[in-house]
Amino acid sequence: MSFGRTISLVDFSGVVLAGGKSRRFGSDKARFVYNGKPMMQWVLDSFEGASERFIVANQRYEFNVPVYADVISSHTPLSGIHSALFHAKHDWVVVAACDMPYLTTHYWQTLQEYCHDTKAVVVESGFGLEPLAAFYHRSLVWTIETALKQEQKAVHLFLESIDKTVIKVESLNLPNNTFLNVNRLEDIN
Repeated sequence: MSFGRTISLVDFSGVVLAGGKSRRFGSDKARFVYNGKPMMQWVLDSFEGASERFIVANQRYEFNVPVYADVISSHTPLSGIHSALFHAKHDWVVVAACDMPYLTTHYWQTLQEYCHDTKAVVVESGFGLEPLAAFYHRSLVWTIETALKQEQKAVHLFLESIDKTVIKVESLNLPNNTFLNVNRLEDIN
């Protein structure tokens, strides 16, 4: 009996990547207030079931969670994923971009069901794989470190090289805006 408590299938760390410069947006997207709270907070709140939450960014943020800089500073999403895995306390790590305010707790709970016999769980949408809304196993930290040291910076190329579970978006019954990545102010208006 759960007595109103959500029972997690696996303990996981929830990590927001906030490494971009927000040039197209015109100001820091992570701090932009959307529907009453900063976009970064929407993503952090989606990690309701996480045992720990933190931010990977090369600048300071005040969101009442730890902030870690890139361990290997290539200023790419792959180096952010590496840092997330490096600092995480749990074997499974949720990684999300700070500009994806429509990710939900339900989304992460659904993906969590696939966290077995694989190194990553990633959704394939109509735009391709969604690597910044995915689960990664912490054992990938050294594989990513090797890739970064060999100047491999593309997350999609890295994903092609690892054992992963790919879930077709059609099987998840998600709202159309789930993977909206806000690059311009007009993307959310």
